[in-house]
Amino acid sequence: MRPARDKLDVLLAAALEAVEPGQAVRRALSASGDGERLIVGGRELRLPDYRRLIVVGAGKASAPMAAAVEDVIGDAL
Repeated sequence: MRPARDKLDVLLAAALEAVEPGQAVRRALSASGDGERLIVGGRELRLPDYRRLIVVGAGKASAPMAAAVEDVIGDAL
């Protein structure tokens, strides 16, 4: 019976990671290595074309999501 429980534990961990707000942001957001481009959901934005970048959030998930944005974008913020 233990192997079935182990498989269930692995599935549960994967499911929880898939819906973790920070991970969701990291899947949808990336930055180019040179810090010049931000890719959001497949759409590419050239950061030098913008004077500032504003990140807005609300609710319980906003803190881990904002942390993920900061991790991905880094010094561009």
